[in-house]
Amino acid sequence: MGQTYDVHLTLIRDDDEKLIKLLNKAKLREEKSGTIFYDCPEGEYEDLEELVMVFLTEFDYESDGVNFSSGFDASYGWGDVLVNMFKEIAPALKDGSEIEIYPDNGRIRLWIENGKVLEEYDDEEDDE
Repeated sequence: MGQTYDVHLTLIRDDDEKLIKLLNKAKLREEKSGTIFYDCPEGEYEDLEELVMVFLTEFDYESDGVNFSSGFDASYGWGDVLVNMFKEIAPALKDGSEIEIYPDNGRIRLWIENGKVLEEYDDEEDDE
């Protein structure tokens, strides 16, 4: 069983090489805190768009090289994978970069402001 995700990612950067290195280092592991990272073998990808598709899938995928979006089905934990991916690549991003994740319910937003990652979580409750 899984969940539907609609994801919008804006990457404002000036060093694609650093960003690609950080994305390639993301590993699937569960730390004591419960943090989960996706397994992407280091050095396997050299193209930024190809690497972003690892996380956003190629289904219903659009990109202009700065803005990426995709709608797809994945496991319930994939939202955490996307949050952790954004935090790991934050050192290579500039202010204005952001990711918005719309799982089945609610919204998760992370963005870079003054060089820091800020987070916002909105839960949607059914009004029935």
